[in-house]
Amino acid sequence: MMNAYVVADVYQNQFAQYLKLPFTDGREMVFALPSDFAPPDPKRITDVLASHVKFSREAIAISIPRFTFNEHLDLIETLVKGGVSNAFSTRTADFRPMFGNKHVALTDIYQESEVTVDEQGAREATVSAAFVEIGMTPGLAMNRPFAFIIDDPATQGVLAAGIVTHP
Repeated sequence: MMNAYVVADVYQNQFAQYLKLPFTDGREMVFALPSDFAPPDPKRITDVLASHVKFSREAIAISIPRFTFNEHLDLIETLVKGGVSNAFSTRTADFRPMFGNKHVALTDIYQESEVTVDEQGAREATVSAAFVEIGMTPGLAMNRPFAFIIDDPATQGVLAAGIVTHP
């Protein structure tokens, strides 16, 4: 546990005690400690912040555990529920402005996040990746060993290369 005496913004309602700790760049980290040991509900934090309740600035003793939080999200289901289903089929996806090929579809979209809180402060990193399937022209069977590259014509750089020996 990290223990400190700080001057911070606090608020309490029937659901939880809330604590805002500022970052030097103006952002802040908001903690919610449920009052009844029920599972915390992050939506309640956003509801409290959206309702613009008045936090009071107080000198308080705090005790926060060091922690690292990792999250891996597969975003396909979320996107499909949001109406982005055409992007996942080589028959319906149209990414010609990006790839110049009509037969390109998204196969996977992931997001990885990590938040670490320790004596040095709070650090957050998030990376998102989208993977595409490039459909083959009908009648072209890639049924023998072949080589491939993925290049960037703008920089004339090769981003990846390989040989498929057992298609």
